[in-house]
Amino acid sequence: MNTFVGLLAFAPFLGGVLADALGYRAVFLGAMVFVGASWVAVGRLGRRA
Repeated sequence: MNTFVGLLAFAPFLGGVLADALGYRAVFLGAMVFVGASWVAVGRLGRRA
């Protein structure tokens, strides 16, 4: 859990480095990829009602 929280705390720095190196299109594209992957992962979860 600490590793995951550490990665989340470090994410803004990584986004800034990526934006400086490749431009903001790469940052937004990466964000869209992660949103799509999380949407697929949530869709695969079992539904408990």
